[in-house]
Amino acid sequence: MSWIFSESTQFYKKNKHFLQIGDCSFTVDGNNFTVSVMDSVKDYTEYMKEIFDFPAIKNYIQGTGGKPFNVLFNALHGGK
Repeated sequence: MSWIFSESTQFYKKNKHFLQIGDCSFTVDGNNFTVSVMDSVKDYTEYMKEIFDFPAIKNYIQGTGGKPFNVLFNALHGGK
């Protein structure tokens, strides 16, 4: 597993254009390739802001205008 990781790390160090958002074209063994790199976190964040009213949720939990709402969050899923 460490060999795969070190090989992929070397690949990305040599091909830094994969770290930039946008399209990148290159040739491997005479074949042309185009890779599109996108920021999926940005898209996901924008979508979440569309379907949830985060300022209202924050005010509700903080108790703005009333008693604070206590939240217990347990992110332990019990997986191995």
